[in-house]
This record gives sequence, structure tokens and C-alpha cells, in this order.
Amino acid sequence: MTVQFREKALMAYETMPSSQKNKVSQVIQQLDVKNSQHLKSDRLENTDTWVVRVDPTVRLLFKQTEQGFLIIDIIDRKKEDN
Repeated sequence: MTVQFREKALMAYETMPSSQKNKVSQVIQQLDVKNSQHLKSDRLENTDTWVVRVDPTVRLLFKQTEQGFLIIDIIDRKKEDN
């Protein structure tokens, strides 16, 4: 299985603090090794998109594809947009 990032998600990942980045990496590794059933994830209603709480403020949105997983977005609820 492969893990791909949408550009927006990759930019969010690259600019987050290292402590959050480590937590996101751990979640992504669980996706890649087919441990997604162990994640506390919720499916968004009427979609094929799942959300995982990485920590109290960070959410990871993803969906499963034929090739693996697509990280749609990484949302930091405490980060302020300028």
C-alpha cells in the first residue's frame, strides 16, 4: 500500500511543529501497514472519507484508494489563518 498526499495536506504537514509531525507520521504508518482498524477513525457521513484525531487539535482526513491511502487534509484547529 502506498500513501499519497494532496498538495494542501503536504503543505500542512511540512509546516507543522515537529511534535505534531511525529504524531501524524505515526498515524500514517498505521495506515500503511494495514492497521487502520486499530485507529479511532470515523467515516464522514455519506462520503468515502475518514477522519482521525491525531491529538486534541489536529485532525487527519483520508480515504482509501486502489493503490493505498490518500491524505486529503491535515487540519490544526488551533492554528490561525492570516
